[in-house]
Amino acid sequence: MDVQKALQKLAGADSAKIGDIDAVILLDLSGEGGGKWTLKLSNGTVTLDEGETAPPNMTLSVSASDFAEMAQG
Repeated sequence: MDVQKALQKLAGADSAKIGDIDAVILLDLSGEGGGKWTLKLSNGTVTLDEGETAPPNMTLSVSASDFAEMAQG
């Protein structure tokens, strides 16, 4: 799974699994295919924006390849 597919998987997360989580997570991916993305979880919805678009509650710094492997399970 590549980074773009892993990000799409996050953006399409099941709203039932998100529940009442209200958080902003910055994904800081290094290496090939890396970059920064802001993942916003609020009221059962997920928004994914390229770049650092909001102050994060948490930052996940990992290589792009490891992120793709984690998303794959």
